[in-house]
Amino acid sequence: MESPPRVLLVDSYDSFTYNLARLLRRAIPNVALHIVKNDELSIAQLLPHLASFSALVIGPGPGSPDRPADVGLIQHIWTLPDAHLLPVFGVCLGLQSLCIAFGGELKALDVVRHGRVWSIDHNGTDLFQGVGAVEAVRYHSLHVDPRAAAHAIEPLAWADDGMENGMVLMAARHRTKPFWGVQYHPESICTNDAGAQVVANFWKLASVWSESTGREIVPLSADWHTSATGTTGTAFVPPLLSPSLSSLSSSPSLPANPVDAELTPGLARNVQVSTLTLPHLAHTLPIPRLCELMGVENPGAAARTTDVEFALLDSAAAPGRFSIIGLVFPETLRITYRVGDASVKLRRGADEGGEEVGMAIWRWLAEFMHRRRATGGAPESPFWGGLVGLFTYEAGVASLGIDPRPFLTPHAPTSAHAHAPGRGPPDVNLAFVERSIVVDTQTGTVWVQSLREDDGISQPQSDSKSKFGSRFRTQIKPIVQMPDKEEYIAKIKRAQEYLAAGESYELCLTAQTRIRLPSPQIHTPANPKAGNVGGAGGVGRRTSAWTLFKALRARNPAPYATYLRLSGTTLVGSSPERFLSWTRTAPQRCQLRPIKGTVKKPPPSSSLPPMTLERASALLNTPKERAENLMIVDLIRHDLHRLAGDSVEVTKLFGVEEYETVFQLVSVVEGCVPVRGGYSGVDVLARSLPPGDMTGAPKKRSVEILQTLEGAERRVYSGICGYWCAGGAGDFSIVIRSAYRFDDEDDSGANANASATTCAGYDTWYVGAGGAITALSDPQDEWDEMETKLRSTLQTFLAL
Repeated sequence: MESPPRVLLVDSYDSFTYNLARLLRRAIPNVALHIVKNDELSIAQLLPHLASFSALVIGPGPGSPDRPADVGLIQHIWTLPDAHLLPVFGVCLGLQSLCIAFGGELKALDVVRHGRVWSIDHNGTDLFQGVGAVEAVRYHSLHVDPRAAAHAIEPLAWADDGMENGMVLMAARHRTKPFWGVQYHPESICTNDAGAQVVANFWKLASVWSESTGREIVPLSADWHTSATGTTGTAFVPPLLSPSLSSLSSSPSLPANPVDAELTPGLARNVQVSTLTLPHLAHTLPIPRLCELMGVENPGAAARTTDVEFALLDSAAAPGRFSIIGLVFPETLRITYRVGDASVKLRRGADEGGEEVGMAIWRWLAEFMHRRRATGGAPESPFWGGLVGLFTYEAGVASLGIDPRPFLTPHAPTSAHAHAPGRGPPDVNLAFVERSIVVDTQTGTVWVQSLREDDGISQPQSDSKSKFGSRFRTQIKPIVQMPDKEEYIAKIKRAQEYLAAGESYELCLTAQTRIRLPSPQIHTPANPKAGNVGGAGGVGRRTSAWTLFKALRARNPAPYATYLRLSGTTLVGSSPERFLSWTRTAPQRCQLRPIKGTVKKPPPSSSLPPMTLERASALLNTPKERAENLMIVDLIRHDLHRLAGDSVEVTKLFGVEEYETVFQLVSVVEGCVPVRGGYSGVDVLARSLPPGDMTGAPKKRSVEILQTLEGAERRVYSGICGYWCAGGAGDFSIVIRSAYRFDDEDDSGANANASATTCAGYDTWYVGAGGAITALSDPQDEWDEMETKLRSTLQTFLAL
């Protein structure tokens, strides 16, 4: 029996590589794919193994084909000795490298093409034999003029860019060697079926060449090893939880910890969820009031102790449905970790401990949750208990193999946002919630749940903590330090220079606003002997984070609103965007919902005509908005293809959805992780951070560029917040339209414009905002967009 074809795909650190892998599996029957980074092996190390491959595919990537650091071993493929010659197919960077190797001239496009769908003119032969109309996506700022390479390179297709770029080479082949390439991206979701047809034609041509030359494929040698391998329909990366561990009831790699002493050392336990169902309760008990009944604030205390630890993941607007209240008690297990630390910190009440994890924090979390599996909860409830909290942007950056804080030194942090290595707020900030309340905002059903054994559950009752008296707040204006407009616009222009040089297709530039909120005196009947403000008694304390959250919730209701106070970090958020969710039962279906493109509704009091779905669709379906969304959709498909294989599908593309205050351009990407092998939704989560919506594409190079441009940590902003249920499900949103603060930051000093009787210090809050910079971006428009996003949250502070 003939062995299945074996193809080697060279990855140049692109964010579309696994989309190309999926296309190869679709177009080449029974293919076994192996993937290697372009700098993982030298050409000398690769040569002995080439005889084991039927063909080699050179994928796209950032940078320039004439820069050795960007192409690695690719530059040597075109000069292979005849004894090692094999068919090669190049995409984008691959085509450019092929052409300049034989004398083609590399040039910059006058008008960059990133995320644009274009008609491709071809000659109907060779790669395009039997191929009809080609509508293909272009991601490039560089191109090749093949005229000087006419002796070796035969053009096969062109794009007519008219007065902007003229005729641009889109496909070519070598006249005597088995080398082919295309400039456009056949793997993009918006390239038509001609993408697969061209790849299939390459395989036919490659097979004919191999047969005519008598080339035979030999078995792989025992010492062959690549960073990722896979066959049809399988994942390309190993699971966080090894298959042997996922099928056993023991976890020998995790020693017992005194802080985590409720578990027998090394043994998993299955927890039976206790549930009390209260139909229709939510129709008469609003979410904020329910939180107050559960003690979200301690009104009788001063300073920050008024903000007790609490977790609310709130669906305050459609299309959100479930609101989750995580009750955090002194005995609740807290888990914190800062990138670069050798151990994860565990805290339960006054007890603290830690476990060494090195850099394997995700594996540690996977094993931790494996030992706390829950069953028997209400099937309709998305969360039965488990981990609730956040991961910072830097936690995701570290997973790319990038230093998340390159601008810091051990002795001199270089930014107001910075902390020296080994110090500062955690990048992973979680609580293992055992008691929770879930509210179905559609049906009004409330589930009161516990993971504790023999935990008596009864209907929640008000106690002394819920007696909220009326309060008087003085009107004190916050001190707001916004980004400098000239500096931000200069960064936009620098970002576009990177785009023009081929370093990225899209860069999500952000900036943070610092808000110093003076601490007003608040009248509390519980303390009538406190100082006098405006003739009323009161105790000196800050405007609480809970007060801010309620104001933000009322002003900007959102499907992924958040109130989280945990381990010294406070987050109040009104995010409209889900990052990733996955279902409870196998096969776990993952969903990502990227949003790029927003049209704001005028307020009800405005004299402007109302914004309709038809008008919003017309405004959002422009080349710029669709290109921004498409680039992220293709990036997310790549991230999901690594684990969900051939099940990945785009179930919604460029859909316009109506939210409470805006219309947005939304796409939906879904896929199922393999049932076998120990995979779960958290494997996708760990390998998809930071969110591509907040970086651009290709992700790794874009993150590195953004670090250079921004020069500061993003911290909580651009990270994710959500839950990982002990029953197996998970749901995380992107932290945008939000504000956060840290308890350990300096809050001393006084507002020069406020009297000592009305100000006891400051709370320092941060609000991040930004936008996707593309070649089509107008710097002033991008500043306006950033400012609009910023003010959606900032107005809450200004209205206090």
